[in-house]
Amino acid sequence: MSESQNPMDALNALMEERNRYEQWLAQLEARKGTTPPHVFDRVRGDYGDRLNRVLDQLAGRATELQETAGTLAERVAALYADETALRDERAEAELRAAVGEFTVDHARMSPDSKPSANRGPGGAGSTCRALWREVFPAASSACTK
Repeated sequence: MSESQNPMDALNALMEERNRYEQWLAQLEARKGTTPPHVFDRVRGDYGDRLNRVLDQLAGRATELQETAGTLAERVAALYADETALRDERAEAELRAAVGEFTVDHARMSPDSKPSANRGPGGAGSTCRALWREVFPAASSACTK
């Protein structure tokens, strides 16, 4: 099996491979009575070994996937914190405008006019969308159609 860029693609390929070997083993059992025992045992051993290799690879992926999920959860939490800070900044500017400190137009433009790593083309919104596309490529393409 070739290594995939997306961990979910690699996981899906391993699951399909596992299912294929399990089906082969089930079909093999149905032919046990019509197959010479030494041939049956050899083929069953081969399929069993292949299945065990795939199961080992799946088990090895579990830790990787848990780490990826943890990292993604941290990134999402940081993005939500950034979003909350921006909303708070906007609310504060609008409140200051409401009491007359500055104009309503200035309050509405204030958060967008200040330089920040969380705004603009590379900001939190685009980072979140890129993260979503990375983790859920099929869902992302379906949402943009």
